[in-house]
Amino acid sequence: PQPGSPRSSLGYAIEMTDQMRRALLQEDRNNINIKELRARVERKDDFHTKRIRCLTNPDRAFETLTPYAKLDLTIFCAQNLEPRNSWTNTSTVDASVSVFLDDVLLEGQGNRTFVVRGTTHPLWQHQMSVPIASPMSMLRLQVSDDQVTTKEDKGFVEVGIADIPYDTEIEGWLELRFQETLRLDSHKRYASHSAMREDMLWQDTAMAEKADAHQKKLKKGASLLGTSANVEDFKARKAVGQRALQKTKTLISGCSASCSGKPKNSSDASALLQEHDRGNAGELYVRFKLTKLVSRVDSLFALSLDMPVPKSYGEYEEVEPPPDRKTLDLQKAIDTILEFRIAIMEDFLFCIWYYVRYIACWRSPWISLPLVVTSFVVCWHQYYLTTILPSICAAMLFLNQFENLRKSMTRGGFNARLTADGFRRVAQWKSSSEMFQFLKRVVESDLHGSIKDAQKLRSIAATCFRDGNPTLKFEEMRALLKGMPDIVEFASLADDDRFVAGDKVLVDERHQATIEGAAGPNTWNLVFDGSSSPASPNGRQSGRQLEVVEASRIRRRQAASALGYAWLPGLLPLRIVNLIVDSVDGIKSLESSALLPIIGTLTEIVTWKRRFTASAICIVCSAISLVFILTIKTYEDDVGGDLSGHGCDTGLKEPEKVEEVIAWGIISFLRNVDNMIWITITVVVFIISARWLQFLKSIGRVFKRIGPDSVRSAPDNWAFFREDENLKASLANVSMLVGQWPSVANVSREFNDGLDAMKDRMARLQKEMPRLPGLGHFKLPDLSHPSDQPENAKDAGAQK
Repeated sequence: PQPGSPRSSLGYAIEMTDQMRRALLQEDRNNINIKELRARVERKDDFHTKRIRCLTNPDRAFETLTPYAKLDLTIFCAQNLEPRNSWTNTSTVDASVSVFLDDVLLEGQGNRTFVVRGTTHPLWQHQMSVPIASPMSMLRLQVSDDQVTTKEDKGFVEVGIADIPYDTEIEGWLELRFQETLRLDSHKRYASHSAMREDMLWQDTAMAEKADAHQKKLKKGASLLGTSANVEDFKARKAVGQRALQKTKTLISGCSASCSGKPKNSSDASALLQEHDRGNAGELYVRFKLTKLVSRVDSLFALSLDMPVPKSYGEYEEVEPPPDRKTLDLQKAIDTILEFRIAIMEDFLFCIWYYVRYIACWRSPWISLPLVVTSFVVCWHQYYLTTILPSICAAMLFLNQFENLRKSMTRGGFNARLTADGFRRVAQWKSSSEMFQFLKRVVESDLHGSIKDAQKLRSIAATCFRDGNPTLKFEEMRALLKGMPDIVEFASLADDDRFVAGDKVLVDERHQATIEGAAGPNTWNLVFDGSSSPASPNGRQSGRQLEVVEASRIRRRQAASALGYAWLPGLLPLRIVNLIVDSVDGIKSLESSALLPIIGTLTEIVTWKRRFTASAICIVCSAISLVFILTIKTYEDDVGGDLSGHGCDTGLKEPEKVEEVIAWGIISFLRNVDNMIWITITVVVFIISARWLQFLKSIGRVFKRIGPDSVRSAPDNWAFFREDENLKASLANVSMLVGQWPSVANVSREFNDGLDAMKDRMARLQKEMPRLPGLGHFKLPDLSHPSDQPENAKDAGAQK
C-alpha cells in the first residue's frame, strides 16, 4: 500500500497470501531442489583420500572429513537415580538418556533412549553407534527426568575417547554425577571424576592421595588428555554435592512427615533419609567398543585432530553484582550499536584484522615473502629500519589502489558485503568459522530470520565451499537457507522491498535512514538520520537530508516496535538494562570525539578516494627511504665501517678486568635488545600463523600422542567405573526371552504391525523379568502413552 493508505487486517492477510503464492510459483519455476542442495553441501570428504588435510588444516579436517572410528554404545539400565525434586512425588523419576559428543547433543531417535516412567531403576538396553572424528573427543551421557510437560537434567557421566582401547568391550557401572557439578569444562570434569568418585568425596583423607596418584599417572603418559585433578577441585565438588544432597533430604523429610502425620525426626523419616543418603546421582550400566574405520596408518593422521574448544560452564561459585536500574531508550540503543558496529567494527577494526591476517597467513606469497625477508634484514642490521619501513609503507599503500586486491585483503566473514562477490571472497579464506559468520549475517541481516540450530548451520558453512570456491551460487545459498526450517526460522514473511513511511532502513548496508515515501515505481524518498550519507564527502552529514534511492540498495534494519519501546525496558532484568545503557553511553562518547572523522579520512586515503593525498604519501615515503640509503652508503664509504659498530671505533677497549668484563657484557646485551624485540615481532607476525608451521605443529602432535595412544588404560584409570559379572550374565539372557530387542532408530522397520506388537513384546518381557537374577527391580518402557512413542512409529501407526 502507498504511504497513508488504510491497512485492514483482512486486506493485509489477502495481500500476504498472494505474495506467498507468487513466491511458491517462482520457486517452482526455478526448480530448486532443497534436499539435493543440502546433500551437496553436507557431503563430507573421504578420510583416506584427504588425510593430508589433518596435517595442513586440522580444524577443517575435523569438520569436513568422515569419521576415523566409531563407538558402539549400549545403554542397558540405571539404578538408584536421584528422585524428582517435587513435594508431590519424591521417590520416582521418568528417566531417559541423551548422548552428547564434544558438548553437542546428538540428534535423531537412535541417539536417545525410550522414557521409562515412575521408577529409579529403568532398563532400556538401547544400542547405538557414535561416529568419532577426533581421538580427543569427549562423550557425555545425560540422564534426565523426561516428564510429559517438562524435562529436568538429573545426572551425567563423561568419558574420554582417548582412554578407550580399540576393539575391546568395556561393560559395567558408571557413576552418575550430580547435575550441579556441571561446571568448568569437559576435560577438567573428566580428569577430576577419573581420579575420585563422587561417593568418595566425603572421605577427606583420601583426597590428597587420589590427587597425587592421578598426577603420577599423567607423568607416565597414561592419558592423551593430560588434564590433572587437585584437592581444591575435590573440595569444590564436595560442597556442590552437599548442597544437592541437602535439597533432596529436605524434600524427602518434609514429604514423609506430611504423609505419615509424624514429626520429621521420627524413625520412619530417619530410615527414609538413610535410604536416600547418597553420594552420587545414581549409576548407569553401559557397554563400550571403539572400532577403527580406517587403516592403522590413517589413524596416525587422526592423532593431529583436536576436538573443538570445550564449552565452559563457569566456576563452582558465582557471585552476581547488585543490580542498578537506569533509563533505557531502546531505539536509541539499537541505532547506536548498529552505527558503532558498521563504522568502527566492520569498516575499520575488521579491515585491519583481515589485512594483517592476509599477510601473516601467506594468502599471497608475493606479498608475504618480501616482507619476511626485509624483516630479517632489519633483525641483522637494525639501522636499515629507517630505509626499509618507509619503502614498505609506500609499497603497501600503492597496492591498495587495486580494488580487487584490497577487498580480498580486508573483507571476510564479519564484514564482507552480502552479495555474490562477498560470498566468493569469504570462501577464498578457506575457513569454516569465517563462512559461518557470513551465513549468520545473511540469515539475520539479509533474510531477516533467526538461527534455530547454530551447530547445523556451522556444518553447512564447513561444506558449502571447496578449495576456496563456493559450491553453490549466492542466490542458491539464500534459497537453501530459506528452505531449511530446522536451521533458520522466520518471524515475518513480508517482502524486503515493500516499505511504508517511517520504516527504518539501511542504504548499501552502511547508512541509516528513514522512509519518507515512494518517489517512483522502484525508488524511495529517504532521510538519512544521523549516519553517513553515500553522497557525503566527509563521511558525516549535518541536518536532515532528503534523497531518492533505488529499492535494490535498501534493506530493512532492526527497529523497536511500539509495544517493545514502551514496555520492554521495564521487563528486562536490571543488570541487563544497566549494561546496555553503559555501553550506549560509551559509544556515544566515542562518536562525539574526533575519532570517527579521523577514521573516515584515513579510510579515504588508504582506499585512494583521495588520490592526490595518497600519491603524495607514496612519493614522500619513497624519498625518505632513498635519502636514508644514500646517507648510509656515504657514511660507510667515509668511515670504513657500518652503523652497527662492526669495523669502527665504538669507544670501548678490550675488557681486561672483571669490572670491564661486566660492563662489556651489559653494553653488548643492550645493543642486541632491539634486535631481539624485532626478531620476536617478526616471528609472531609472520611465522606463527604460517600454514607450513601448522603442518610442522601437526606432525609434532602426532609424535607426542603416539605413546599415550598405544596405552589407552580405560577402564583401569576410571575411578567412577565398576564391573558387575552377575548383572552382565542376566542382561545377556534378556534378548533370548523375546527375540530381537526393540530399536528406537528402526522402530518402523522392525515393527511392521504397528505399536501394538511392540507393546505386547515389552509387556511380555516385563513379566519375565523377575525370573532373571538381579533384574526383578528394573522397569521397562511403557509405550502406551503417545509422548513415549517414537515419531516414526507414530507416523507408521497413523498411516495404517
